[in-house]
Amino acid sequence: MITTTMIAAAIALSTAQSDQGTINLTAFDADTYPVCVAEDCSDQPGQVGMYEDPASGDWYLELGRIDDTPGHIRYLTLLVIDDTVRAS
Repeated sequence: MITTTMIAAAIALSTAQSDQGTINLTAFDADTYPVCVAEDCSDQPGQVGMYEDPASGDWYLELGRIDDTPGHIRYLTLLVIDDTVRAS
């Protein structure tokens, strides 16, 4: 179950990386997020979850709707960077 605390933690973790629109895989517990069928995670409560782009194979962390400016709605989507793999 996705909680407000989990969403707040992911947003806080992503704040430093938000300029790049990315988040490192080691920065959050991906196993706690549901896998979405829809690209915008509209099939999950709060539109929060993990989505794999079938064309690229890239994973995205969808954190739902952010109403930070009156009349302006945006969705927080971060590209997940697998920083657990080291180049040889």
